[in-house]
Amino acid sequence: MPQNSKRRGFLSFKTILGVFLLLFCTGVQSSWAVTLKEIRERGTLRHLGFPYSQFVTPNHNGMDVDIIKLFAQHLGVRYEFVESPHTRMFADLTGRQYHLTDKGMTYAGSTLIRGDIAAAGLTVAPWREKIVRFSIPTFPTQVWLMTRAELPLVPITPSGHTEEDILAVKKQLKGRSVAGAKDTSIDPVLYGLEEFGAHIIHYGSSAHDHIGALLQGNTDTILTDEPDALVLLGIWPGKLKVIGPISDKQRIAVAFAPESEELLEAFNAFLHSCMNDGSYDVIINRYYPEAVRNVEAFIEKQNHADEE
Repeated sequence: MPQNSKRRGFLSFKTILGVFLLLFCTGVQSSWAVTLKEIRERGTLRHLGFPYSQFVTPNHNGMDVDIIKLFAQHLGVRYEFVESPHTRMFADLTGRQYHLTDKGMTYAGSTLIRGDIAAAGLTVAPWREKIVRFSIPTFPTQVWLMTRAELPLVPITPSGHTEEDILAVKKQLKGRSVAGAKDTSIDPVLYGLEEFGAHIIHYGSSAHDHIGALLQGNTDTILTDEPDALVLLGIWPGKLKVIGPISDKQRIAVAFAPESEELLEAFNAFLHSCMNDGSYDVIINRYYPEAVRNVEAFIEKQNHADEE
């Protein structure tokens, strides 16, 4: 065979190999999608989560745990909890790693998929929707500003207009420190607090990290999700107070890999049935009895939107 032919053949192989590696590393991996068939053949539904409020407790109980356990039972498979920190949960779900920067999402390589479904009180956010798909909402929430009872910050009187309430809260932050968790829904950077003279502090993702810093005087205020705030007020009665909202109303939901469309549809249908047959109400009363009235209004509004 002529030397040039051999060289063309060798280059052709290198080209094919290069294309394969490029497809693998750039996330074109539709075969990685977790399907209902795969889950049933495996016999296990893997729930990715981390301890957060009453959604996932340190003992791996909680609202999200109970919902996913019921879903596994509905599918006829075993439930398995897979602990995954918030910093890599979506990578463990999708097989793709991303970095969130001030320029947006940057792809950072591929990784192994460790779970089929992610739930830990996850707030639906625009940057997250670029990475994963969310279920219908499971819980209403809002980011609140909380402080120690003795500090001279004044809880606002709700005006009936969220934007006015948020502004009234922010105006009290000049010279005050505000703690939250980086790259989460309670990251103070997301809400323009520095423009009002606030000093931003980043702690871990755990509510215990934030409340500990607040009670020990390491920060003047903390940001917390509404359901978490309700729990904290019950644990430390008389020691804490909520000043008011920092965000618009938000939604908590369950996350799926973009390709797991069939699994997402099955979960949405299942969750609708739970909300209609009363099993969802039982779970809410178990973990967030203080929020029952808000949740009932939330479900009614959600059902009305679905009908339209």
